[in-house]
Amino acid sequence: LSRFDFIKDENYTFVSITLDRNYRGKNLSKEFLQISIDKFLEKNNSILKAKIKYDNIPSINCFKSCNFQLSESNDKFQIYTKNV
Repeated sequence: LSRFDFIKDENYTFVSITLDRNYRGKNLSKEFLQISIDKFLEKNNSILKAKIKYDNIPSINCFKSCNFQLSESNDKFQIYTKNV
């Protein structure tokens, strides 16, 4: 499941993905994320951001592999951004 939440006032979109437990650990998340982003960007023009907990290393690696870069952080989350 991928989700795109547009923040109108800021002109960016938070993107998140989740895979069914049965499909985790099979190296599918990067491909799924990239396909979802490509489909979203066919009809939308927005900066993409992902809010990820510090200890969620698999998600951090997935978003980094899709060219997201660390742009912000606070005591609970890191924000990764992909400029399009």
